Amino acid sequence: QKREHLVKLMSGTGPLRPHAVEIVPLLGQLAEFDAFRNLMAHGIVQPNGEPSYVFRMICSSSDGPSGFTFALTPSEAQKLSTKLAKIAVPLASKLEAIAESMDKLSKDRAKKNGR
Repeated sequence: QKREHLVKLMSGTGPLRPHAVEIVPLLGQLAEFDAFRNLMAHGIVQPNGEPSYVFRMICSSSDGPSGFTFALTPSEAQKLSTKLAKIAVPLASKLEAIAESMDKLSKDRAKKNGR
């Protein structure tokens, strides 16, 4: 949900809009990691006797409990981590640069207004 909110903020009128062309595609690439993120945030790890990670999540709804299991070998986990880093590192860098430029702009305006 936070990703969708950020896309809306960047697509509307305002100081973030000029940066949308760089940021929105990176945010879109993060969507493929949603299931993995949910398991990492809300699931549990179960050892299964071999070198792998097994994540299990139980959800409750009006229809009763339902479960989801996701298993990764260490090499699959490493590949996923590498793929995620290729998106997250540039995204974090761009967002940091935007925040710094907006902070500078705010300080410049405050100086101009004598605050």
